[in-house]
Parts: sequence; structure tokens; C-alpha cells
Amino acid sequence: MWKLDDGEKEADYSVQVGSIAKMRKTTKRCNKVKSLLYSNFRGNQATQYGVDNEVKARQQYVADLLVENHSLEVRECGLFISKSVPMVSSQS
Repeated sequence: MWKLDDGEKEADYSVQVGSIAKMRKTTKRCNKVKSLLYSNFRGNQATQYGVDNEVKARQQYVADLLVENHSLEVRECGLFISKSVPMVSSQS
């Protein structure tokens, strides 16, 4: 999630890539921008479950890899944006 300049709104724009790519040529771009910037979505039961269990899931992921004899470090890194296709991003 990104904290916007006003510090109050958060948005995950990476989930919007599909809807942007499928937009019709006749769709007004300003409406899509407004929906991204001024969304009132603050999460639901599913997103809250993800937030609540993120640390546990990360620990389980590392434990599963150790069982398979893979040694690695998993850390939070923020947002990754593709250099070749900047509209594609991922969050960790």
C-alpha cells in the first residue's frame, strides 16, 4: 500500500493494471484517474485477513523452503517497478 501525500489515503495501484489495459478507447481517462485517486475502499474482511497474517505467512514460506534445503533471507522491500514496462509493479 502507498501512503499518499495527504497521509490519509492508501491505494494499491498494481491491481488496477488489468482494468486500465482493458479500457475502451471511448472511456474517459479522467474518470479512471479519479477512481484511483479518490477511492473510498479501505479494505474488507479478505484484505484484513491478509494484513493480519502477513508475518505468519512469510515465516511459513521460509520454513517450507528450509525443509527443501533452500537457505534464504526474506525481507520487506517495498514497491518494485519494472524499468522496461513502468506501468507494471509489484509489492513485497
